[in-house]
Amino acid sequence: MEFPVVSEAQIQASAGVVNFAQGLEYFEHGMVEAVQAHGASVQASVGDRNNRHYLVSIQTHSAQQITIQCTCDAQPSEFCAHGVAALLFLSYCSDQVLPEATTSKVTLDELEAGQLRTLLRDVAEQHPEVSSLVNDRIERLGF
Repeated sequence: MEFPVVSEAQIQASAGVVNFAQGLEYFEHGMVEAVQAHGASVQASVGDRNNRHYLVSIQTHSAQQITIQCTCDAQPSEFCAHGVAALLFLSYCSDQVLPEATTSKVTLDELEAGQLRTLLRDVAEQHPEVSSLVNDRIERLGF
């Protein structure tokens, strides 16, 4: 998958000075992980200083038209620090983006609730960043 080239100046203009600086720090400290193409978008797991991980989804239609969604508390209209880190990864490490995964024979829609819970527990045990994402989401839902 080809990604439009987005300059640091373009990213900073969209993110603001504070989010850009924080995102640059996350990128420089290797906190961007598991970057994978998903159709017309890219998803990444981005950590922070508190060892929390957030799922970032980026859609790039052109260098001027970028949409970022993140599981952090940032407003959908702003480029959060995690989104900045993921964009910097795409700008400087695009050759390390994993290709789109092949579709499993069993889709999540076909699994029963108990099977989904078991699958999620197994993945969370093997990948601490997933466990952190699940715990953050559960807290936000008020459980």
